[in-house]
Amino acid sequence: MNNILASGPIKNPFEILSPGSPLVTANNPLKPGAVIFLLLGNIFKMAIVAAAFYALWNFLLAGYSFMSASGDPKAISKAWEKIYQTVLGLVVAAGSVTIAALIGYLVFKDATFLLTPRLITPN
Repeated sequence: MNNILASGPIKNPFEILSPGSPLVTANNPLKPGAVIFLLLGNIFKMAIVAAAFYALWNFLLAGYSFMSASGDPKAISKAWEKIYQTVLGLVVAAGSVTIAALIGYLVFKDATFLLTPRLITPN
């Protein structure tokens, strides 16, 4: 019964955080409240990826604006504004990663703590 629609036996997700699980080791003990940081880290990582896709989309739209400008200085100016704003957004996203690494180092003595979250799954 434990193998229905799964590639292996289904494990209780609440046992994953028990001692002896891969997330809880002698070098990385799970402290109270650490799960919320794992969740926030996953959300942060997903937001960075979404920002990258949004920037790519804006660059494509700016390129299309250049192609359809037909020499109109106002349309070319708007396309350049979109490019500048997209680059500024990428700088902010990269800066937030740097700040997260700094906070992770200062608070947890591990710069990658907030940047490499572990997704807790049933497997």
